[in-house]
Amino acid sequence: MKLIFSSIAVAMFLTGCNSNRGPSLDPVHVNALLLNQPIFVQNNERQYHLYLPADSRTAPIVVLLHGNGGSNDQILGLTGTKAPHKVWLDIAQQENIILVVPNGAIGPNDKRGWNDCRTDAPTNPDTDDVRFISELVEFVQNSYGSGTTSVFSVGTSNGGFMSMRLAAEIPGTIDAIAILVASKPVNSECIESVNPVSVLIMNGTNDPILPYYGGQIVSNRGEVFSAAETVNYWINRNQTDLTASVLNIPNTDPDDNSTVIRYSHTNGINNTAVENYIITNGGHTEPSIAERYGNLYKLVVGNQNGDIEMATEVWNFFRSQ
Repeated sequence: MKLIFSSIAVAMFLTGCNSNRGPSLDPVHVNALLLNQPIFVQNNERQYHLYLPADSRTAPIVVLLHGNGGSNDQILGLTGTKAPHKVWLDIAQQENIILVVPNGAIGPNDKRGWNDCRTDAPTNPDTDDVRFISELVEFVQNSYGSGTTSVFSVGTSNGGFMSMRLAAEIPGTIDAIAILVASKPVNSECIESVNPVSVLIMNGTNDPILPYYGGQIVSNRGEVFSAAETVNYWINRNQTDLTASVLNIPNTDPDDNSTVIRYSHTNGINNTAVENYIITNGGHTEPSIAERYGNLYKLVVGNQNGDIEMATEVWNFFRSQ
């Protein structure tokens, strides 16, 4: 990863900022990762990391949402652990993307997470995270980019559920979402929308935490529909083709004990699509070639596929939208 930091940017991420105005940066030729930026929402201070590419004026925005128990440090690999979303930093530099990486709030389980609408996930915080992310995206657009550029959201687990909530409640703000190791919740207080939103779904068939075929998530984290029911919901909402084009992705890593099949449903309303990655024998993990989880961690979360780079696959989908 080769990021170029301006002296102003370095000062800002070391010292932080005391207002919603953010650092005074020329939006052109920046290439900077700004850490721990504050924004005040409903009189509460929230924080986020921000990557600004060479020309933020024309850059699309990708929002990265960590899982429950994670953080924006963790999702970018800043804690020293393996992090498949870390690859987004390289993609953002190469493709001229703004990355917005908000930090979740502390919930009743003393872990950071998102209020993603599930009524049977009592460890989620009760913060208004739709408003937080909405105001954050608007602030970044007004400060660094353009209100006419595309906005995408990708999240893992609790972050995937939160991405679905954004598509339910602010579909006019979000152009497409990616749901990783998450499925449509059975018990939800979300105000559902019928507006079409393109979606990529990526789940492992042997996930020990989120049941692929539906049921209760471990640790009293709520009930979900199956991955297939989740895909069908989005096919119906977007009115895409029922018949998918199928791609069997080459098994380039035979030692990962998993394979990948991609089903693409296209020709939806407003050219929306539903892309479904089935990670056969995959666990509660994001596939990655560059960022490989250790064996001890995989004893808890299951197999990690190494045939694809999750961030690359998601960006290719977003870019097509």
